[in-house]
Amino acid sequence: MISNKWQEPIDEGTAAQEAAKAAVLSALRVAKFTDAGIEFVRPDEAEGVDLKFEVKPSAREVLVKVHASGKVHEAQGKPIVDSAQVMVGVKPTTCAVCNLMRAGYYEAILQVRGKKKIPADKLAKIERALMSNADKMMKDDRKIFISKVEKKPEGLDFYLSSLSLARSMAEVLKNNFQAKVTETAKLIGQDRGGKRKFRVSVLARLPS
Repeated sequence: MISNKWQEPIDEGTAAQEAAKAAVLSALRVAKFTDAGIEFVRPDEAEGVDLKFEVKPSAREVLVKVHASGKVHEAQGKPIVDSAQVMVGVKPTTCAVCNLMRAGYYEAILQVRGKKKIPADKLAKIERALMSNADKMMKDDRKIFISKVEKKPEGLDFYLSSLSLARSMAEVLKNNFQAKVTETAKLIGQDRGGKRKFRVSVLARLPS
């Protein structure tokens, strides 16, 4: 979490280093010459600034060194070179969405079935198409995820965090594989506000 916003790490193994570097970069300011005098602005607001980072992690802290070079004014002959370092505290924690993933949360099940047993090659093609569709939605919204996929003799079961994802995947089956889609809902309780909560099963049955 950086500036009250959760970020997706590029690499789980270097997540702490990434976060520390991003936190320093978000707080970093450099000098810029203006008509009103020297102002301190974000690096992307100042032209000709070259930044290099050294990141050294330890148990609960990350040392970030920043090396900067650039010209405060275009009339300068040589760029100014400077450096600074800061120790960034890192607190391991888990966001609400990741907690739901680990708990195997789902609010909809997409069931892929055929009138007869679906051939393995066709089933693999269907799975690839569905995963491609899901990947696009998951990139746009972290709250959308696949909890698990079960391969059964009669087809596939996708346990999904979102009914909208189930319906989108079902639409792929309907348009590309001529599936007939039906929905059934089961009452599973109430939320804190007293609103009834349902778990929806979306059945996509392929023609023979």
